[in-house]
Amino acid sequence: MSTATQKVVIVGVTGQTGEPIAQGLINSGKFSVIGTVRPESLNKPIVKDLQAIGVSIVPLDWQTAPAAELEALLKGVDTVISACNWEALRDQTRLVDAAKVAGVKRFIPCDWGTICPPGEMKIEDLKRTIHEYIFKAGVPWTIIAVGFWNEIFFPPLAEEASYGGWLYQSFGPGNLKSAVVGRKNIGKLVARIIDDPETIGQRVLAHEDEVTNDEAWALAEKYAPGKLGSKRVRISNDELENKIQDNAEQVSVYAVWLEYQRNMHVTGHNTEAFAKETGWLIARERYADLKLQSADEWAEGAYFTKD
Repeated sequence: MSTATQKVVIVGVTGQTGEPIAQGLINSGKFSVIGTVRPESLNKPIVKDLQAIGVSIVPLDWQTAPAAELEALLKGVDTVISACNWEALRDQTRLVDAAKVAGVKRFIPCDWGTICPPGEMKIEDLKRTIHEYIFKAGVPWTIIAVGFWNEIFFPPLAEEASYGGWLYQSFGPGNLKSAVVGRKNIGKLVARIIDDPETIGQRVLAHEDEVTNDEAWALAEKYAPGKLGSKRVRISNDELENKIQDNAEQVSVYAVWLEYQRNMHVTGHNTEAFAKETGWLIARERYADLKLQSADEWAEGAYFTKD
């Protein structure tokens, strides 16, 4: 592994994925990190927090900035990481074009989701169109999936954190394993992946554990006894399919979330086994020395100290 400082640009650095990635890269001590922020967001507290840990902030709206500005930003950069909002996925072609002109050594598109075959989820198929654009452009790449965040896989104690009850709904038989990760731990995995030259041109699953729906609820009961069981709402496969069809024409977080539920809990594709079967590298195997968090450990921390 390289010990030299590598220059990384993170697009979407203040987002829920971009921020822990920046943290992980800074904590590794191997990267200098630049994050783009829309000019109107410069005074947000999270920007100040990122600057305090050593992230260099560049005020730039990457979706509207002239191509020359993007190219200048990426000149001399080792890795570009896109952690953009899902609604901006198509606009990543601007970043790919700029990365090619600038000679970026590795481009990581905004994936950060589950393992999913073609045709199962619209958002994953959209991501594949960006992958194809990268391949045709000839820009070196790494694609990283993380599974599903523990924070939205497990049921929350607070009703206001349930996304209107979504996170209390259970789909499928309940016994299908799904790859999960704690959001704050994504960065430590990404740091190892991009410090590994052998991951260029590879797809990598960067998860921490696998857990079923039933196991998640059992862990919630273990660490918060009597506080969540009555909130669980089981939804049949037919009802889930009806919901997906009813929202098929919608461009919404809810429509995306429903397809994720089918992917994890009905078809059962979001697993380490399916990832291996379809050619993905497994980060937790490749970097076996890295301290990761089991689902049980995550649940204990999330529930145990709560009132």
